[in-house]
Parts: sequence; C-alpha cells; structure tokens
Amino acid sequence: MKLSNIKSVRKKKIISVTFLIIFFLSLLFIGLINFKLAILVFGIFLIIAILVFRVVINNLRFFEYENYGEVVTIRNHFLFKTKNHPTEFPKSKLLYFEINCVLRYPKLTMLQMTLSSRLRNKVCLRFIFSGLDRKDIEMLENSLRKIIGEKNVQ
Repeated sequence: MKLSNIKSVRKKKIISVTFLIIFFLSLLFIGLINFKLAILVFGIFLIIAILVFRVVINNLRFFEYENYGEVVTIRNHFLFKTKNHPTEFPKSKLLYFEINCVLRYPKLTMLQMTLSSRLRNKVCLRFIFSGLDRKDIEMLENSLRKIIGEKNVQ
C-alpha cells in the first residue's frame, strides 16, 4: 500500500507562488502610480504576506507511506526534496500509533508512532504532514492497525 500527498502539495505550491507574484506585481504597479498609496498598500501587503507565508509553509510538507513486504517506509520532508532520508522499520517493531489533527487551518496532521528498540526500550517517531484527505488518513490508520493486529496474533 502506498499513500502520498505530493500531487496536492505541488498544486498548493503553484497556487501560492502565483498568488504572491500577482500580489507583488500589483503592489509595484500601484507604487508607480501613487507613492503614498503604495506605502499603505505595502503595509497591508506585509500583513497579508506573513499570514499567507504561514499557511503556505505549513501546507508544503511532503508525506509518503509505503507498506510492502516486512518493512514500513515513511518519507516526510519539508518544502524541497533535499537530502531525503526515508524512515524504515520492520513491521514487528511497531508497538503503538496515534493520528491527531494539530491545526484546523491549515490542516496539519501528526502521526506519532512508538517502536521497540534494542538500545532503548521504546523509540517515539513523529511525522507532521498535510494534504491527505480523510479517506487517505483512514486508509493509513487501517493499515497501521492491521500491522499491530498481525503482530499480536503471532
């Protein structure tokens, strides 16, 4: 099973960059027409830009989940795919998981997992992501429940 939010994150990135470019060009155009009005518009632009930047940054979290064979692979990176190191662990190490909604808007979701470890008793992993709809989150939750259920049967 594979889940990914890359398509929705790419759309959000294109829309947000386009919006910021159009807004900046309109500010430049107003500044050429009337300088005093441009100062007022710049103040408003700065406030809106900070709010938009917060929403854009929180929405650009890539998340990929793969569950093939005996290994679970999770890739979670922020904004750009630089030095993407996936988190891999055997299914038998998964002890517990929890999926929570961190923020309503922009909708951020946190996946918290507890794994068993040789060096320490337990290791806690946290992944924050956005861009998965309710159906995908339920599929992720069912997949992780199935892994824990299979482990408890053995």
